[in-house]
Amino acid sequence: MRPARAPIEDLRLAIDGLPLRTREAMLAGIRSQEVMLASRTSFPAFARAWDRFAGGRRARRTNGRELRVLERHLRASILAERNVDLGEAIAEHWTLVREREPA
Repeated sequence: MRPARAPIEDLRLAIDGLPLRTREAMLAGIRSQEVMLASRTSFPAFARAWDRFAGGRRARRTNGRELRVLERHLRASILAERNVDLGEAIAEHWTLVREREPA
């Protein structure tokens, strides 16, 4: 019997299993604040992992921490697949940080 993985590990594996275009669309949705996560998806592994991570027993709004975790895992997964230069990834990170700072 294999040891149970933590919900965050299951989520990361499920994210990595999504098609690149789906991950990119999810990331764009989070950034534009037009994302809706629900168990009804054509990617049931992701839906199960998300529900386990977020404690989804009923419909509710996703909290900021959950969205930040999802965004970070999506970005890491996309960058890993694209083989992006580390310097470029760091520059993108700092650009995002500056954009989110209050004016």
